[in-house]
Amino acid sequence: DTGLIRLLPREKYDGRLEVRGGGAFYSFLGKTHAYGSGSDIVLSRDQFSVGFAGMNYGYFIALGDVPFDAVTAEHPAVAALLAYQPKQTEKEIRAEHRNSSQGFKIGEFIGKPYVPAKVGMTYLLRSLNFDNTDVLVALRAVRQDTDGSMILQWRLLKNFPKPTAIRDNSND
Repeated sequence: DTGLIRLLPREKYDGRLEVRGGGAFYSFLGKTHAYGSGSDIVLSRDQFSVGFAGMNYGYFIALGDVPFDAVTAEHPAVAALLAYQPKQTEKEIRAEHRNSSQGFKIGEFIGKPYVPAKVGMTYLLRSLNFDNTDVLVALRAVRQDTDGSMILQWRLLKNFPKPTAIRDNSND
């Protein structure tokens, strides 16, 4: 449940490599760079983002230059994301996804669906892929190469039960 990955900048490699998404995406449970169900993170335009299709969404909390080993369940930001309860209905989920771009208060922290990708920064990521995965991951950007690709150290902190949505077929 730990590792190192390289994310390639989407704007440079998407469509140039055989892997769907050009190596810019990653799924921490699927351990694949191929874009699709379960993708948790993407590197594009010097930002990390989450929540790419449908109702899928998530939040990053940038912790700053925090030692990777200090990111444990006792860290207040980890505790806040562990306590976060996803919305239940399709209508609520879509509303939260729409409103998340300005930031969302999670405990005493602000979670955002995108953060600047910077070497030396430690991040938390809660990624919800409905009917697929819900994970909490600690990340640290350890290197950026001349092509803009980023090397990330990661550790899975929690694999939550698969999130499902109560479908709302009304027209309101």
